[in-house]
Amino acid sequence: MTINQLLSNFHSVATSVNWSKLHLDPTCLLPGAVLGLLLGIIGYYIGKDRAFKNIKLQVIPICRVSEFGALFWRATTVKYGYQFQLFVKGIPSLKSEETIIAEKEVQEVDQNQLQELIRQAVRAALATQTGGINVVLDAVLDRLLAKTKLMPKDGPKS
Repeated sequence: MTINQLLSNFHSVATSVNWSKLHLDPTCLLPGAVLGLLLGIIGYYIGKDRAFKNIKLQVIPICRVSEFGALFWRATTVKYGYQFQLFVKGIPSLKSEETIIAEKEVQEVDQNQLQELIRQAVRAALATQTGGINVVLDAVLDRLLAKTKLMPKDGPKS
């Protein structure tokens, strides 16, 4: 179908609907269509830029540390990852999500606390009236703890 046939079909429909004041000039219609197409393309890109200008994705690195322990034992868990959330015009639009990349757990024994617990246990066992023997037993306990490598590097407590 050529442009002239299309225009004549449109003109016949327009006159049957009483659009008698509508004047179609083929010389004006083609530049108008081209201008409309160009304005449509320009409007599309401007609208796309404006729409994506208000959308932001926020990514935050995270490090979660949790500790658990009792008396002389302690476990530390470290989790590394990132958290992300979508914002539209500065308002959060979706629930934030966390992704854990790596996890490491370290278990350790507190030597000073263990030594102190052993001291308290020995003193509680010898809580009876022993007089000056407590000093001798403390020295023996210090040597025993030093040989089993439970003593801190700074030496025995007095």
